[in-house]
This record gives sequence, structure tokens and C-alpha cells, in this order.
Amino acid sequence: MRRFRRLRAGEQIRSLVRETRIDKGDLIYPIFIAEGENIKKPVDSMPNVYQYSLDRADEILKEIENSGIAGLLIFGIPKHKDELATSAYDDNGVTQNAIRYIKKNYPSLLIIADVCLCEYTSHGHCGVVCGHEILNDETLPLLSKMAVSLAKAGADIIAPSDMMDGRVSAIRNALDENGLINTPILSYSAKFASGYYSPFRDAAESAPEFGDRKSYQMDYANGKEALREIADDIEKLMEQVKDYDCVIGFQLDNETKSYDTCSKYAQAKFVEYLKNEFPDIDEFNKEFGLDYWSNRVDDWDAFPDIRGTINMSLDAEYKKFQRKLVTDFFAWQADIVKKYKRDDQFITHNFDFEWHDYSYGMQPEVNQYEAAKCMDIAGCDIYHPSQSSLSGREITACGNIARGIKGDNYLVLETEAAGNHPWLPYPGQLRLQAISHIANGACMVEYWHWHSIHNAIESYWKGVLSHDLRPNRLYKECSVIGNELKKYGHRLVNLKKTNRFAVIADNASLTGLNEFKLNNESDSNYNTVFRWLCDALYLMNIEYDVIPADPALFASYDNILVPALYSATDEVLNALNEFVANGGNMVVTFKSAFSDEHLKIRHDVQPYIINKSLGIQYDEFTLPDDVTVTCGGKSSKARDWMEMVDCTTATPVAMYEHKHWGVHAAITQNSYGKGRAMYLATLFGEDTLIEALKLFFGEQKNEFDASYPVVIKRGTNMQGEKIIYLLNYSDDGERIVELY
Repeated sequence: MRRFRRLRAGEQIRSLVRETRIDKGDLIYPIFIAEGENIKKPVDSMPNVYQYSLDRADEILKEIENSGIAGLLIFGIPKHKDELATSAYDDNGVTQNAIRYIKKNYPSLLIIADVCLCEYTSHGHCGVVCGHEILNDETLPLLSKMAVSLAKAGADIIAPSDMMDGRVSAIRNALDENGLINTPILSYSAKFASGYYSPFRDAAESAPEFGDRKSYQMDYANGKEALREIADDIEKLMEQVKDYDCVIGFQLDNETKSYDTCSKYAQAKFVEYLKNEFPDIDEFNKEFGLDYWSNRVDDWDAFPDIRGTINMSLDAEYKKFQRKLVTDFFAWQADIVKKYKRDDQFITHNFDFEWHDYSYGMQPEVNQYEAAKCMDIAGCDIYHPSQSSLSGREITACGNIARGIKGDNYLVLETEAAGNHPWLPYPGQLRLQAISHIANGACMVEYWHWHSIHNAIESYWKGVLSHDLRPNRLYKECSVIGNELKKYGHRLVNLKKTNRFAVIADNASLTGLNEFKLNNESDSNYNTVFRWLCDALYLMNIEYDVIPADPALFASYDNILVPALYSATDEVLNALNEFVANGGNMVVTFKSAFSDEHLKIRHDVQPYIINKSLGIQYDEFTLPDDVTVTCGGKSSKARDWMEMVDCTTATPVAMYEHKHWGVHAAITQNSYGKGRAMYLATLFGEDTLIEALKLFFGEQKNEFDASYPVVIKRGTNMQGEKIIYLLNYSDDGERIVELY
């Protein structure tokens, strides 16, 4: 019996295992300020929520300030209400005075100001009324006046909640015309009619005297209408900015992922997706092994909730579908932007990576190769350790992923200037970081962010400027970088690389190893193995590309490394055999060629198909317990996974050092056709891996006789000149070469 209740015994343990967490910094607090004195009026429909007059507002403002909540959303309740809501745009109105007071006395709080006329009109509607008709276009100038008045009073963000057509564009124009170009608008692009608003109407004393607000809030059943409303907002934005000379391109969304979306609507789309992939439901059940454990689906209309599945193949297919949703979402946005953008403007996105306290490896929730097809250039966010931990590994590994997304140069749309507390760079490191990005093929390096912000969740995420906004050490170092790029940038931008080495990255295999972990007691996953190989190449001063498991790309390289290709089609595996047979060198790790594209384990010798080029086979595996692997005089412990490999045509390079498992090979090498293949049957130390790769590929000498912490990057510029970068990641000066 599985005793799940053990983990529910008390609040402490329930908190420890809680899967979903909301941080206080994710929240904003609604505050209702009533005009008058000595007011603390309870809101009956919202227990423990009150209207406060300004003279008593400290009671709640101090509590908000000390709570860690990001900020507040302010609603004003005036004494005077009329048909044209004149109190809403009165510079001395209740809301404006409250904003000024809060800004003066609680400067750390972020203020979002609600823009809607309903609290200020005598009839309780959000716009100008004629008879029983709400006049859309006549309302827009009043909303604009209100937004300008609130922004001038000190509101950090303007939040129009009225849902009048054209309001965002009208407010934006009004703010810009009044010099408030930096005031952002929090737009409710898609707002559904709902009973959840009723308590807010009570709190703001804004219930309509007649009718309802369903004519300007959407029917909750209309998902397509919501998309049209959102698309309209995007189009209005494009109309506003497309003609500015300073707008060189457009970034779609921000670090977009599936975020494990699993709504009823998404699951219904998933069933449609499966029906298209598998017209025969019996074939579907067979392919995913659903007859086992009574998982069979006999009717598409009775498809069970995917969140309850114990079938890892089906779960992996849903994650593949989630990635497709992201791809489709990007394509939808790009189609809108393409209608307006100039030929000299580009479309990009800031793809992020799996996060291990910093940018680490392949992103599991996006197929970046597919998602970027609608874009002109790939972009990414790369964050990495600094100070004594700055190694350049993340800059290279994540940058190489980004360069591979479109097979071309890329943009670093976010990286840290100072970032989190341990990331403050030593003097000179900011310049080293920027040049490292450029040497890797980046055509842009942007910092998140320009200056340190003064409130909310990223208050301590430092920008180029500190909180005092004065020029500082980092600013001066950025100025040095800027002056260098101004002088030499035309010779450095668009650096093209012709690397002989490639590392395969695969979303399906990543998902597979998340479903079937290497070791349930360890955090090791697909990206652990991926970075194991990438970092070894980096430390050997070998530049490499990151490519998808696409057979059309294999012939472009002399050497291919294959980390944990757990899920693979016959086509891909046969192509890898062909690559070796034609003279290529291939390194393959454990957990490769184990399952097909639907995570169904092969009914054949492991590793499937590529056992021919590898010259090995195995049928047993386990977790290593005090097992050592030695190569080139470097010994390290095996960890997380080990396969009991026997050689058929291969030669053992290293055997497991263990009383019982010592009869099996840990590292093998095989000749096949015109090429060679190496197999790594377990995960072991970095030094041992480097020795194995040196043995296989040979010592990779360079003309400078340089080795890590000096890193060499190369490429060809747009003028056809060969460019060589020497990057020193040590804390000491390194004399490498004399230049004459």
C-alpha cells in the first residue's frame, strides 16, 4: 500500500511537499480610498476589506509595505459623482491626492491606478451614457484625461479596466502627448463578464443603476473573441510604433513557455491532435501501450483527464503537444506583426533555458527550433554565475543553443549587469562577458536592466545603474565596451563559424528522461548529460554547434556527440550509423536509442540500431554503488546510472572498477566503415571524460598553445577576415603570445 497520507500529516510537511507556490512578490493589493475624514468602512462582500479615508490609510499602507507584496491597485471613491465623471480627472481628486500621499510616504510601493469611470459616474457605468446606451467613442477622451491626471500624480502604471474599444490607443496617445512616455499601460486585453466583479463593485460603490456591463465585457464562453480582442491590441501597438526609425525590430512576448497549461480547452485540443495523428483508435492504444493497467481508451469523447495518467508515453506526448501550442502561439503573433513591420525590421523572441540557479540547458517547455521558424533571428536570455565562478560555460553552451535555433547569429536580449547578490562582477568581468557573447556569435548584448528598480519582486536584481541612478563602476565599464564596439563593431558583428564538432539536443529525449529519471535520488537529468559533454568540449578549447536530431545536418560535421538520445526514430538512428560509416566520429552516452518517439522501449538489442556502429550490446543496468572509472590516469566515481556493456566488435577503453561489475566496459571504442564511435556507459567525472575524449579525438592543439582558463573563439567577419578571440577566465594575467 502506498501511504500518501504520510505527507499530509501536518502543515509543516504539507508545506514542504507543496507543488505549486505563489510568492508574495507576485501579488498586488487592491486599496479603496474614500473621500472624507475618519472613514474605515467595511465592505460586506469582502471580509476584512475596508474603504479608508486618506487620514486613516496608514493603517493598511503600513501593512502592505511590510508584507512583501509587490504593490497596490488603487480605486478612488469620490463624494461627488456626475454623468461625466468629472471627479475622475480632477487633479485634486481623491485618487490623485492619495497617489501623491503614498508616493511621498511609502516610496517603495508600486502604484497601479485603475482607469475606469464607474466609481465616478452618477449612473455607475464605465462610460458616457445617452438614454440607456453607453457611448464608446465619446468616453475615450474622458478616460484619456483620467489616465494623464493619475500619471501626473505619480501612478507607476495605468490600468484601464473599462473595456471601451480603442481605449489603449487613446490613452497611450494622451500619455505621450503629455510627456508621460515612460508610463506603462496594464491592458486588460481580454476581460470576461463575471460575477466575481460584484464585490469590487460593492467596495468601489460602482454598481450600475440600470442594466449591466455585459455589452463591454466578453461572454466567458468566447475564447476566439478573446483572441480577436488581444490581436486588436497588438495591431494598435504596431500602428503606433512601426514607423519610428528607432524601432529596429519586434520581440514576441517574453520567455514564453507552456507553463504546464492543462485546461479543459487545451485537453480537448489534445484529443483533436491525437485523432489527426491516429485515425484508428486501436492503433493509438497499441502505440501507447494503453491496454496495460486498464488504461485503454475506447471512445475519443470519453478521453480521461491527462493529469491523472500513469502512462509516461501519453504524458510525454501531451508535453510535445504543449510545445506545439507555444509554436502556434508564436506563429499567431508573428502573422499579426508581419502585416505592419517594415522590410528592414526583424521579429525575434528571448528564449530562455532550463534554470539551475542560472541558465543551464535545453528548455523542456518549448521546441525552440520549431517555435523560431516564424522569426527572423533567434534571441535568448543568458544568466550565469560571476566573480570566481565565472567560467564562460553558460555563455558558450546557451549561446550555442541559441545559434543553432536558426543556424545563424543570435541576440542576447537579456543578461546580467549585476543581477542577484553573488553576481556582481569583478572589475573587468562585465567587459569579458560582453566580448564572450560576441565571440560566440551574438549580434546584440542587452542588460536586464538599465537601472535597479525600487519596488516589487526584483528590487534587488541590480541593473547597470544602482538604486541611486548615478554613474558607477559598471556604467563606466559599459562605456568602455560601447566605445570599443563603436570603433571595432563593424568588424565583429555577424561573426560566422564553421565548426567541425556538433552536439545533438533533443526535446523528446529531454522529456523522456524527465519521465524516467536517471536516479530518483538525484537531480541529474537530460541537461546534466548534455552539459557534461558540452562543458568537456569547452574546457578542451573545442568550439561546437548545438543541432537538433535532424539527419539532414549530420553530414556538415566531422564529429558528433550524442548525449542521452533516449527517444529516437529509426530514421535518426540509421542516419547516425551512416554518418560513422561515411567517416564521421561519434560519441554516444548511456540512455541512448532506448525508446521510440513515443517512449515505447524497443523489443531488440540495446542500444537499438546504433549498436552496429558502436559495436556493443547490453541488457542490464543499475545505479552505481562505489564503482570507479579510470581513463588516461584520471579516476572518478560512476554516478546516477550505469549499463553492463559487453563488446561485440568494440574495444574496451575502460572497465568498471568493481568486484562484480568489473567484467563490463564503462567506455568503448569501435571502428565502423570509414569512421569510429565511442560509447560512454555511465556518468563520471569531468577530468575522466576529458581524457576519454582526448584519446578518441586526439589532442586538440592550437597555435597559441593555450588551454583553459584561456578560451579561444574564432570566426569570419563580414569583410571575410579571420577573427580570433583569446578570453582569459582566470583571475590572473596570462601571457599567451607576442603580437607584432
